[in-house]
Amino acid sequence: MADVSVEVAPTRAGGRAVRREGAALHRALFLVLPVTTVAPALGPAGTPLRVLVAVAVAALVLKAPARLRPGTAGVLIVFVLLLMAEALGAPSLEYGMVRLLNWVMFVPLLFVRGDDRTLRVLCASLLVACWIQLAGVALQHTGYIRGTWGGLVVSGSVLDAEGRTLLTRYTGFLGNPNDLGLLLGLGVMVCLIGLVSRVYARRAGIVVSLAAFTWGLFVTGSRGAILGLVVGLVVVVALLRPRHAAAVTVVGALVGVVPVLTSDSVRRVIDSIGSILGGRDASASFRSTLWREQLRVNDAWFFGNGFGGYVAGSPTTSGTTTGTIDNAWLKLLLEAGLAGCVLLAGLVLSVVVPLLRARREGNDVTSVGRVLVTAGLAMVLWRSLSADLLDVNPWNAILWLMLGLGSSLARPVDVLRIGTAVGVKHGRVATEVPKGRLLP
Repeated sequence: MADVSVEVAPTRAGGRAVRREGAALHRALFLVLPVTTVAPALGPAGTPLRVLVAVAVAALVLKAPARLRPGTAGVLIVFVLLLMAEALGAPSLEYGMVRLLNWVMFVPLLFVRGDDRTLRVLCASLLVACWIQLAGVALQHTGYIRGTWGGLVVSGSVLDAEGRTLLTRYTGFLGNPNDLGLLLGLGVMVCLIGLVSRVYARRAGIVVSLAAFTWGLFVTGSRGAILGLVVGLVVVVALLRPRHAAAVTVVGALVGVVPVLTSDSVRRVIDSIGSILGGRDASASFRSTLWREQLRVNDAWFFGNGFGGYVAGSPTTSGTTTGTIDNAWLKLLLEAGLAGCVLLAGLVLSVVVPLLRARREGNDVTSVGRVLVTAGLAMVLWRSLSADLLDVNPWNAILWLMLGLGSSLARPVDVLRIGTAVGVKHGRVATEVPKGRLLP
């Protein structure tokens, strides 16, 4: 059992104040994922709503911030300073400030005090966000809202004009099927681990959520998100205790096989992944050509060209310029140079390495939570290789949230806050390690 240190309020009134602050923080944290994933559908109103939630969360987190390891804190400071310099190097100050705001508005989440209660709140928040997105899919399917994408089931392939099969790609409230697919993939991961571990919630609810999120993932038609889920499953199987890993493998295989056997569209999506790997997919070929061209014209390798610097002078094969490159790390390389890529990678590693070392310490909730955070980070970072994720919300918020939670869960000494895990009655302190479910 992990060592436990206890923060004790000197009076009952002080204890109530701490509990109120903790409850307020958890309510604010609960809102981050639903708000940032619905904001794209709100148009101009979405940005101030995101900023409002970010400010509220920052104010509550920074009242009692977690202490970062010196290495993590140092890398974070240098990385933020570099982003500020890149903002000044943008084509316009307004554009630079907007991009800088996107990067840093949720940085305070890195200082969140992550304990078992916080982990449960965030897991519940993710499931709620996924269900909200599925409601958006249902509204799109029934024609009440627009926003679906169309395309050939095998992206970019030339099929028979009369007999071709078109795939409707649902986007929910996120406005992008690839974003929706990755979000639902994270939801599938939480459901799988919650179902097979001893810290599950109500099994009926988790089974229904698991089936619904898997169905939603496939109807997005996002091959990258499907592969991202596979990456997450590999991480989970490698890190969980053997019996839990075996259960995840069996349940995951069953959940994935059913849609493939029952839906022709799903089978075509899966088959098209083979086209990507074989170099026969037009969409993937276009991206790789664009990436090579961007690297060819780049002339600022160490500190980059500033925000937006990859657009000017970076023509596509048709001679036009492009505003996106669908690769977050290449985008960071072109904008912030090798310095930016090394700093962000170092920040991630400074959290993940201690998290892996401590994954078997503490109670079941904490141990499983460490695996969840590691798998979630692996899925987001994998997907960032073929999508602009890291500096746009909701993924920016999710990245900082997972890094903050991972940093807290990796600590060898868990600080249990009053009102969540430590009982104070008549001057007596209960220091028992909490037990409970991962999901509420």
